[in-house]
Amino acid sequence: ALRQTNSGLAFAFFNEPLVTIDSLWPLGGPTGGGTRVVVRGSGFVDHGGVFCRFGTASTPSSVVPALLRSEAELVCVSANVSAGGVVRVALTLNGDRAAFIESNASFEYYDPKSLRVSGVLPVAGPAAGGSLLSVSGAGFALLGPVRCNFGWPTQTVNATVVNSSLVLCVTPFISGPEWL
Repeated sequence: ALRQTNSGLAFAFFNEPLVTIDSLWPLGGPTGGGTRVVVRGSGFVDHGGVFCRFGTASTPSSVVPALLRSEAELVCVSANVSAGGVVRVALTLNGDRAAFIESNASFEYYDPKSLRVSGVLPVAGPAAGGSLLSVSGAGFALLGPVRCNFGWPTQTVNATVVNSSLVLCVTPFISGPEWL
């Protein structure tokens, strides 16, 4: 509700319990930050500055500006953090960086150095594509879109995370024989 003060200035009240975070995508990203995170929920309205906080109030560097797309969606870019782990995501809709609306939505930071590919089977397939590849390694997690890249120029296909050490993807059509 919009109210006028005695001096004629406007002040807007909003009902904080109606502001919710229902989902995040992707669910995680590297500790270096830079992951574009789509936040979906309800009650998102810009009352003087929309910001996301990754973590707690004790980590002020984790506060980043958000782009408001609608009353149900906004986008923020994950902050750079010093260590991996799961953090809660909170919002402020009025620019007050001391008054965040807390949520149960979480984002998982991972150390990109923990990701490792150790093998690919089969080691060859037809240029027509369609071969199911098993990519083995360590540190795989379904935190967001997982993809396999092939060839030059690079062709990208979606992948399926089976577990922390196995990802599956299907090879695309490649216009000529290449080493990948």
